Amino acid sequence: MKKRLTNNWGLKLFSIIFAILLWLVVVNVDNPVKTNTFDNIPVKLQNTNLVTDEGLVYEVLDSTDTVTVSVSAPRSYLELLSKDDIVAVADFNNITAANTVNITYYSKRYNDKITNFKGSVESVKLNIEAEKSLKLVLKTKMVGEVEEGYVVGDVTTDQNQVRISGPESVISQIKSAVVTVDISGTTSDIATYADVKFYDANDNEIVSTSIKKNVSSVKIGVEILATKTVPIKYTPEGTLAQGYRLTGEITSVPSEIMIAGTADALKNVSYIEISGESLDVTGKTGDFVTSVNIKNYLPEGISLADSSYSGKASVTVHIEKEQEKKLNLGANNVVIANVPEGYTATVDKDSEILLSMVGLQADISELMADDITAEVDLTAYMEENELTHLEPGTYTIEAKIDLGENITLLEPIKVKVIIEEAEE
Repeated sequence: MKKRLTNNWGLKLFSIIFAILLWLVVVNVDNPVKTNTFDNIPVKLQNTNLVTDEGLVYEVLDSTDTVTVSVSAPRSYLELLSKDDIVAVADFNNITAANTVNITYYSKRYNDKITNFKGSVESVKLNIEAEKSLKLVLKTKMVGEVEEGYVVGDVTTDQNQVRISGPESVISQIKSAVVTVDISGTTSDIATYADVKFYDANDNEIVSTSIKKNVSSVKIGVEILATKTVPIKYTPEGTLAQGYRLTGEITSVPSEIMIAGTADALKNVSYIEISGESLDVTGKTGDFVTSVNIKNYLPEGISLADSSYSGKASVTVHIEKEQEKKLNLGANNVVIANVPEGYTATVDKDSEILLSMVGLQADISELMADDITAEVDLTAYMEENELTHLEPGTYTIEAKIDLGENITLLEPIKVKVIIEEAEE
């Protein structure tokens, strides 16, 4: 019996196999193979210069450069692995005609202990096309409304243009680069940073990770100014044609204007004056109609509150032909002032006092003799003629009369004055 057992090779082989199987069972029971899932593993793209050196650009499609990886390994090793150990690689040397690159996986640690890698994506999908570059002027856009009584002044940025590049199909759609600032309810200057955004011809935003740009955001300053409404004052210059004069009426559209500036600048402005060559009426024989640019007459530090308004104003300076009128004054229309002591002075009732004048129709048409008072100043007469006293007699003396600015005497008024000694 003993001999049969020691010389039975089949039994010995069976025992060895049984022992190995038993060991595997024990190992698997104590350290079984488990599977763990690692999310958001970035795919490393290698040898991308094989595309870019050809003047082409690539864009990863469908987010296939981020994967979820399932890793199978004995539990004792699997528990030691972290997300940082898992590596996914797509080598552009293996790019296919369909513009895909297979992804391979490995672990930085215990790679030989891992029994299986399985990724949620088998290959990186690419869009490959010609590269295009573009330079755009950077525009600014305000959204919202400032507080009532305020307007937006100067807007400045630390960059005035942006350079972009990327796939031709994407870059060709971009028509503008814009930074946007919210000014809702603002009463003071704004200083902030704003992201650069891109838009197509229909103002639809274009968002693509394939767009490369030299700046992503810019510093922007927005000046907020107070406002004030003031009248426009017009001052004509020059000499009209003979026989014509200004009526004093000037009409304009607009007649007042809203201006903007700092509070200190606005408090010193009560009106905007327009004068000079723009309102030169030299030689005019009728209404002078012209257009002026109000912007040219704004004080320093003051601007138009409405940035969309051109500043043009239509102005009419009203001019009329002079009208002539003659009136006869009676003695009772003349007052004699400063009669020397011991004398009497009276107006010669038989003399004719003729008043010839010109003026605007509105001023002169209703003027009557009873409305006029002329004055003879004897002291002034004596001084002008270097007289120390007046001898009794009849004197022709110029009378002074106030007819207002818009009526002019054509000839001086001469009045005969009788000087007599006063009776005791």
